[in-house]
Formats: sequence, structure tokens, C-alpha cells
Amino acid sequence: MSFSTTPARLRLGTIAIALALGGAVLTGCGSQEPTASDAGSAAATASSPAAAQTDSAPDAATDGKAVTRENIAALPADQIIAWLDKLPVSQRPEGLSVSVRPANIVITDATGEDTVDMPSDKTYVSLAPYVNKNHDCYFHNLATCKGELANEPVHVTVTDAASGQTVIDEDATTYDNGFVGIWLPKGGSYDLVIEAAQGKATATLATTSDEDLTCLTTLKLS
Repeated sequence: MSFSTTPARLRLGTIAIALALGGAVLTGCGSQEPTASDAGSAAATASSPAAAQTDSAPDAATDGKAVTRENIAALPADQIIAWLDKLPVSQRPEGLSVSVRPANIVITDATGEDTVDMPSDKTYVSLAPYVNKNHDCYFHNLATCKGELANEPVHVTVTDAASGQTVIDEDATTYDNGFVGIWLPKGGSYDLVIEAAQGKATATLATTSDEDLTCLTTLKLS
């Protein structure tokens, strides 16, 4: 599996992650952990096996369109993610929430809510490596989540925990919001290593439930 060659997104399949999140608030994500039992334990970890994602940058579908709930909800999930991941933080409207879950994306503003189904065989997980501080997060919010290291070159390695097979070994760059995203296949356990100039962090993930996290902010580089 390979990451996008443009700044910031790793490619892979779906995920269900077991992991307890912690960290100082940098900026809040819109969604909370469903239950304490759903998030296993781990200090700074994240991983997953890669499922390919086509390069579905939705330029034709989104060029010139306002970033509104209605316009976002009219797109399939992979195009929503491709569009909003690439938006500069300054162009992400206030009052809008775009919460990525394993099963769907929930888009909310002051006037209503829409839901768009995720692909049935994969989930998108967003990773925010950091050095000094990060925010607590469980379900990634494409509109509001912001990590510490924006536009930062990173290297991501993902290994299947059962087979030992390397499923990702690629360079990428974090988006303007400080995250880099990966598509992960459902139903497995995986080991992740993310490296940057400031150090590296590791994580272990399980992709088994629709209540698994899609936002990993405990990746402290050292």
C-alpha cells in the first residue's frame, strides 16, 4: 500500500483501534469515545494493515463549491475525506462538524445533520504525531481537529501483527491540520511506527468494531 505522493495522506483500508487516548488539549475534536471499555490501553500507539484507496481527489466534484453540510453530504465518503483533508485550516468553516466513524461520516451544522456511509471493508484513521502537546480525540473530525505538526514530512510503517507482513512502508506529509490519514482494512490487528525528524512513535491497533477510534493523537515523538 502506498501513501499519497501529495502532502499528507497515507492510503490503506479500514480500522478498529483498541487504545486509551490522553493528552493536553490543543484544539478539540467534535466526537467523544463511546465507552471506556471500547478503547483498550496503550500509551502512544497506532497501527493497521493497508487497504488500497484509489486517488479520488474530488477536484471536479468540489472545485468552486462552498464547504457546507449539504455539499459535503452529496459526496461519497472517500471524496469527503480527500476534499477536507487537503483544505487549509483557514478554509474550514466554524460551526461545522464532520465526524469520521468506522461505519459512517456524520456531518452537522447549526441547521441539521447528514450521514454518509463509509466503505464496508475499510475505515479511515487519522494520525497526529506530536512533540509537546496534542488534544484528546476518539472519532476524527475533519473540520475541527488540529495537531501540532502541520505540513511535516513523516515515514509510516504498518505491519500485520498476525503474519508479520509489512503492509505500508512509505513517506508522507501531514496535512495543514497536523494529521496524516490511512485507510485500514477491518478485522485485524496491526503495528504502526511513525517517524519524523523529531523522533518516532509506535502503536498497536485492532480493526474489529464500528465503535473503534478513528483519531490517534497519542503519538508522542521521541
